[in-house]
Amino acid sequence: MKLSSMTRAALVFGVSCAVTAIASYAVHDAFAQQTPARRVAVVIGVSTYPGLGPSASLPSASTEATRLTLALKEEAHFDEVRLLLDSQATVASVQSLFNEGLKGSIGAQDQLLVYFVGHGIGGDFDDPYLLLYDSQAADPAGTAFGIETLSGAIRSSLQPASVVIVTDAVHAGTIQGGFALTGPVANQWPDLGPQSLVISSSSQGEVGQEGAFAKHFSDAITGGADDNDDHFVSASELQRYLLLAVPYETTKKQTPAIAGRFEPVLQLSKGVLLKPTMPAGAIGKGQQQTIIVTEQPPELDHTIDAVKFVFRDAREGQVQCKGADEPALCEPYCYVRELKAGACQVSAVQGSRTLKAAPFVTTRGVVICEPSGDKLVCRSDQWSR
Repeated sequence: MKLSSMTRAALVFGVSCAVTAIASYAVHDAFAQQTPARRVAVVIGVSTYPGLGPSASLPSASTEATRLTLALKEEAHFDEVRLLLDSQATVASVQSLFNEGLKGSIGAQDQLLVYFVGHGIGGDFDDPYLLLYDSQAADPAGTAFGIETLSGAIRSSLQPASVVIVTDAVHAGTIQGGFALTGPVANQWPDLGPQSLVISSSSQGEVGQEGAFAKHFSDAITGGADDNDDHFVSASELQRYLLLAVPYETTKKQTPAIAGRFEPVLQLSKGVLLKPTMPAGAIGKGQQQTIIVTEQPPELDHTIDAVKFVFRDAREGQVQCKGADEPALCEPYCYVRELKAGACQVSAVQGSRTLKAAPFVTTRGVVICEPSGDKLVCRSDQWSR
């Protein structure tokens, strides 16, 4: 049968449209797979180790874990966050949680994030373990939690759509028997399957500085890494942020390691607001800069629907903005709604001192206030657009 040129053209056009539609659906399905139905996190922080002696204490671990838990709930909008601190983080309780306790919380379309801050051993021998509250110096490997055990439980018992493992477990010091406190780095983990992202606070051969990683991870996943301001933090955005911020803060003594099989567009947190927490010196020319909110603003007079104020390392935060009837109390954050653009009067307490600032706001967004020396410094991305 001979087809006319018009019929042939119509067939070619129809096939082309069908191929385009199939490709479009494929892209849509691939993107949908990067968006978890639910986000569930387990945060483990171990500061005290009765069986390892006082020299193994890690005072900041429980504080960092508690802060991250709040940040994941309130700013990264995780659906569920479970926190295990010190005596709650025994080998038996952690094993039970991953083998049984999370089964009702994690589905086949969900994302699991596991964050551990504490000590580890065996990383220097490529046989790493996480040390938990009841780990013993006389038998550290036998009383610790192996990464093979944790990986196996995640793969066999939970089977989430995506997994993010973050460890801050390489620190200075040794315990009885000469074991260095060197936990796993990212590339030592077993394969967790597709859509798995593994991050360690430092790379092979580096010793992590206490507290250097946790703040940047929390800042990044709650909006600091949201480069395109789409209110999601993706795997690639988080990776970029950490690989800039942590080496800068530690003068290149510590660089996070990243491994796994994941799509760059994998969404790790949602509903975040872009905030300029990246250290200004860590970014190159042409990239987004951290902006300190000026106290000598231009003349503006418009209404802003909402601004979120977040206080770090300070308490009893108070914010009074133009147009707001009463000061807002922030512990550690608060929203000010239907305010007028202009300077807000902000105060917070650190120790016995009351520190003040007058940040200027022009659009909706996040203002982060924290002590710096004898002053309260507030930063925002509000003029960066």
